[in-house]
Amino acid sequence: MMANPMMLLMVLIGGGGGNDLIDYIDTNSYWALQSVEVTVPAMKAQLKAADADAAAALTKDLIGDDEAKARAAATKIKAIGLAAMPHLEKAARDAQGKPKKAARVQDLISQLYASVQGPAVRRLMAIRTLGELKKRDAIAILKPLLKSKTLFEAEYALAAIAAIEGKEFKRPGLSVRERLKDVYLLPAGCGVVGQAIMPPGKPVDIAKAIKAMGNMGGGQTPQNVLPQLTSMIASAAGYVGNVRIDAVTIGVADNVGNNTGFVVLIARGRYNTKALREMLLQAGRSNTETVNGVEVFKPDSEFAVFLPSSDRLVLVAGPRKANTPIAQMITAVKAGKGALTADVDMGKLIKTVDTTAPIWAAARMSETYRKASLLTPFDTLTMTSKITKGVQDFKLTAIGKDADKIAQAVKEFDGHMAEGRKELSKQAERMPMFKPMAEFVKSIKAVSDGTKVTVTASMKGGSPIMSMIIPMFGFRASSGPVMEGGGHDHADHDHADHKHTDPVAPQPVPRRR
Repeated sequence: MMANPMMLLMVLIGGGGGNDLIDYIDTNSYWALQSVEVTVPAMKAQLKAADADAAAALTKDLIGDDEAKARAAATKIKAIGLAAMPHLEKAARDAQGKPKKAARVQDLISQLYASVQGPAVRRLMAIRTLGELKKRDAIAILKPLLKSKTLFEAEYALAAIAAIEGKEFKRPGLSVRERLKDVYLLPAGCGVVGQAIMPPGKPVDIAKAIKAMGNMGGGQTPQNVLPQLTSMIASAAGYVGNVRIDAVTIGVADNVGNNTGFVVLIARGRYNTKALREMLLQAGRSNTETVNGVEVFKPDSEFAVFLPSSDRLVLVAGPRKANTPIAQMITAVKAGKGALTADVDMGKLIKTVDTTAPIWAAARMSETYRKASLLTPFDTLTMTSKITKGVQDFKLTAIGKDADKIAQAVKEFDGHMAEGRKELSKQAERMPMFKPMAEFVKSIKAVSDGTKVTVTASMKGGSPIMSMIIPMFGFRASSGPVMEGGGHDHADHDHADHKHTDPVAPQPVPRRR
C-alpha cells in the first residue's frame, strides 16, 4: 500500500480537476488489473449485459487445476457481479474437501460482496475509455447509452462521444442559487459558515501526478505506486459506486468544546443512495435510528449521517455529550429552510461576503473562539477566493475594535508564520509533495490597518480539493492551536467503542446471508 494515507491524499489532490471519484482511477492501470486490453472491442465486451449463466462454465475453471484459467475465470466472474452468486455457491459445495480450491471460491465470493458496485464502475470506465481511445467506430457503441437511466452512464457516453468528435464537453454543475439553499439549511448557533465549490471536472492524469511527487520514501516508486493507488480507489468505488461532489457547505457552532458544539456538513453532488446505505449497514460499525421519519446512521458516538436524496448528504458531528442538531437538520431539509436566515447576525455577515466565490467563509467571534489568543481582538472574520489564470488567491479580513491588541495579534501571527515556513521548507526538500503547501504558506501575508487586518495568500494550479485542504493545513501550521483548552479530549471517550482502522482503505464487508 501507499506509505501513508496523507501520501494518498496528496496524490489525489496533486493532479487537479476531478470531482468524480473515478476521475482518480488511471485507465491503463485499471484495465491491466482486470487483465483486459484497452481496445474498442474489449470495451464493447465490457458493456454487454452480464450473462449470469456464463458463470456456470466459468466456475468449473475456477475450481479446476489450471491456475491461469482459474485467475481468468475469477476476473470474468467479477465482471458479472452478484448475479453469478448461485453458481459460486454451487462451486463452493463442489470444492468441499479441497482446501485450496474452496478458499479460491470463498475469496471471490467475499470480493463480490465487498464490491457490489464494481460492475457499474467497470461500465463507466469502459465508456470513458472509449472516449479516450478516440476511435470513431466506438460512437455506434456509445449512442444507445445516451438513453440509459443508470446513474452517470448517459452523461459519460455524451462526454465520450464529444471526445471522439473533438468537441468540448462540460459536466453539469451547481448554480450559486442552489449552493445558497444549503447555507440556509444550517441550524442556529453557527459561529462559522463556509462553502466550497468543486467546478465541473474531468479525469485526472494520475500517472503524471504521481511522477511529479518524486521521492516518496519507503522504497515506493511511481511504477509500483500507480497500480496500488488504482486498486485502492477502484475498491472504494466498488463499495459505493461513482460519487460526484459539486459543493460542500459547513457550519460550526459558536460554542465548540469538549462537551459542547457541533459541526454540520452538507455535501451536494450525485451518488447512489442505495449503495452508500448498504455500505453503512454492512460496514458493521453503524448503529441506526429513525429521527422524524428519517433513517440516521451513527458510525460512532460523535458522528451521524443521513441521506435525504441522491444529490445531498448531511453529516452532523459533535462531542458525545453534546446536544447535536440532528433533528433540526432533518426538519430543515424537509422544509427547505433552517434557522440560519438572512436577517440574523450570521446571515447579515454572510451578505457582506462574495458568495459567488469558489471558496468563502464568514465567522463571528464568540467568547469560546476568543480563547485563542490570535482571535481575541476580533469581532468578525470573512474570507473569499478567486481564480485568475490558474492561480487561486485568498483574502481573509478580520475586524475588531482595539488597534493595539490587533497589532499584537498580527505580530504573534507573523511569528507562527516564520516557524511554519521554516518547517514546511524542510519538509518540501525531503518530500516534493509538500512543495505546494510550502509555497502556499510562504505566500501568506498579513497587513494591519488600525482595527482591520487583511491576510492574503495564493496558490498556483492544483485541484479544487487542494484549494480547500492546503489553506486549512497552511493556516493551521502557521497559527498554532486553534483554541486553548479546546479540542479533542480523549479522556472523555469510551475507547472500547472506537475501532482504529486505516482511514483511507475500505474495511472488509461482512458476507450477507
